Amino acid sequence: MSLPAPTDVGVVIGRFQVQNLHKGHRSLLDLVRARHQRVLVLLGSPAWKGGKDNPLDYHARELMFRIEYPSFLVAAITDTQTDESWSEVVDSRIKDIFPLSNVTLYGARDSFIHKYSGRYKTVFVPQCVESSGTDYRDQTAALPLASEDFRAGVIYGVQNNPSRMAPCVDGAVLRKNQDIVQVLLIQKPGERLWRFPGGKLEPDDESLESAVNREVREETGVEVGTPVYVTSGNLPDWRAVAAGITIHSSLFALPYVYGAPRGGDDAAVAQFFNLYPITESFMEACHKSLMTKLQAWAKIFVDKGGFFLEAKSIAAD
Repeated sequence: MSLPAPTDVGVVIGRFQVQNLHKGHRSLLDLVRARHQRVLVLLGSPAWKGGKDNPLDYHARELMFRIEYPSFLVAAITDTQTDESWSEVVDSRIKDIFPLSNVTLYGARDSFIHKYSGRYKTVFVPQCVESSGTDYRDQTAALPLASEDFRAGVIYGVQNNPSRMAPCVDGAVLRKNQDIVQVLLIQKPGERLWRFPGGKLEPDDESLESAVNREVREETGVEVGTPVYVTSGNLPDWRAVAAGITIHSSLFALPYVYGAPRGGDDAAVAQFFNLYPITESFMEACHKSLMTKLQAWAKIFVDKGGFFLEAKSIAAD
């Protein structure tokens, strides 16, 4: 491979999201070190912290380079929305550190080079081995290690995660039994109080409405009509509180169409109850406020706007 004459500074941009640098990384870094007296590594980081592809924060990776390549300068660079704006940020970062130097940027397979449109010249270096950071992360995630350092790393990662918020939906399935409004509730295994059917959003849920329809069907087995938004808020679910997770749920009312309620998925029992006078003591703590808001909402809206008409029409078909 024929490379252009070396410049004052060699720059490598990468994420290096691995527990140790693999052969492909080292071949690139060693080549740049051999060609330049000064080397700058720009560590790319996502705008949104964490994730499977970016488990290590900047400081953990900086420490790795400080040990493995102590003569290198290391700096952070954050992702932007477009390749053009990212290229401008790269150029600005390099200029701040080396304002008067002649600079060459190096990249290997899956590198930034095809996205970069800045002022500095670039060099593509073929990968010497067929390894990747993704392969390393998958291997690391496959099996826990029996070492103190491994356990310390897991604790560090979890403790430094951003606050975890779990978006959820809950469904209040309503029907009329001789003009008495009833609501379908469930019991979870091991719980003695009642709650609305519901759960976490899934990646393939197209909307909150489709998510609550799915959850209601999975946990109760009944067919329902179009969801109507009632309220939302943070819920003190004991399972989430113990894990340091904040649950934010949106409650929808759904008209009952047909089907015998049965516990399904992670619901042990599903049963209809008269909506009035359900009291807070009847409900799990996390759903007490939702029930209060549903009862207030139902007094105003259930008998207006044909809430149950759609369900009757579907059942008749």
